Amino acid sequence: MIRSRHVFYLGGYDPIDAAAQYRRFSGQLKIFTRTWDVATELGELETPGATSCARWRISSSTSHWEVDTVFDVMLWDDLVRKDLSRPFFTRILKGSMHYFDFIVSGASQRYFAANWRYGFYYLYPMLLSAVLAGCAGFIGCKLAAWSGLAGFRAVVVEFPLGILMFVGLLRLVGERLRILSLLDLWSFTHDYIRGSRPDLEERLDQFANLLIEHARGRTAEEIIIVGHSLGAMLAVDVVSRALGLDPDFASVGTSVCVLTVGATIPKVVLHQKAGQRRGAIAVVAAEAAIAWWEIHSIEDCISFYKFHPVELRRIDREWSRSKPHIRKFPLRRMLRPATYNRYRFHFLRLHYQIVMANDARSKYDFFLALCGPIEFVRWIIATGGLLDFVAPDGTWRLADDEPFPAQQPQGVA
Repeated sequence: MIRSRHVFYLGGYDPIDAAAQYRRFSGQLKIFTRTWDVATELGELETPGATSCARWRISSSTSHWEVDTVFDVMLWDDLVRKDLSRPFFTRILKGSMHYFDFIVSGASQRYFAANWRYGFYYLYPMLLSAVLAGCAGFIGCKLAAWSGLAGFRAVVVEFPLGILMFVGLLRLVGERLRILSLLDLWSFTHDYIRGSRPDLEERLDQFANLLIEHARGRTAEEIIIVGHSLGAMLAVDVVSRALGLDPDFASVGTSVCVLTVGATIPKVVLHQKAGQRRGAIAVVAAEAAIAWWEIHSIEDCISFYKFHPVELRRIDREWSRSKPHIRKFPLRRMLRPATYNRYRFHFLRLHYQIVMANDARSKYDFFLALCGPIEFVRWIIATGGLLDFVAPDGTWRLADDEPFPAQQPQGVA
């Protein structure tokens, strides 16, 4: 049974700052408290690492157990906001150029082969831009017709009018429809694959040193590094860098675990230029001292369901033999039916559910996994997940010598 845990969380391409992260966590913690009938106390927001880290502490308890969790958010929102603050035309031109690189390189075709739903997610900015271009062209033609022009003169008027209308529509609805932010994301991913973002490289090195410091300090019984969305790739990269700086940091006594959720690691490693990043995940996968599991949910279309990020092949079952070992937990089981129906077509909201609190007791619950007493390496292999440790009446089964209905899969260490 765990009594102290240190969590390092690396989120995706999101501009929200430390204060907003703290407010979101605070609201979700209240849902967790109601769902599992757990008493919780949230500490104040701390910023020990200036722009690179935010921290808060959580005390969770029932009559059976008490756990203290330190939650460190590895921040890089300032890098995202720097991208979003670039001039409009810079974002459009650079983003479009880098976006189409994924087509020319063949990466987008490999996305469809890996997971067709993610392939359509990749196409979203292009398809929506095509719709806006069609609307702009239609308006341009109507304006030219209204002016009474015909033939070549009409074309001369229609073409620039269409471009102006298209730019105007992008300015008007591009942010709301996430076209611009997605172009920024693909541009960022392009630069990350090639290692051409020195500000990001420096930040990841800072994260790696922070991880080594706390692992060596043995301030907690268990360390879990959580990566969500694009942050999953960055989290594995950070662990790889930490192993490069100190190969023994995960073997000093504190259990070190990696949990990747809503992960988009293949969006990086399926690119032909991503050799360095493929090498980083291979290092972590080969490290026996680190447990690495990845959770897949069929409802999350902004991830690579049933695709192994190291072996780069589709899988049909859980318990993959090589790391990361895969578990499948459906999002619909984490929410009450009314809640799930409210979000079922809000794809981004479902993408974030995997790192939010459930309002229904489920095999997987982000907050119970990080703030509860069950060791990561025990509940993740349990057939019933977290529910194998909590009876329907809320009674906890935590004795170390008590048999659990869990069976470690063959070939999983």
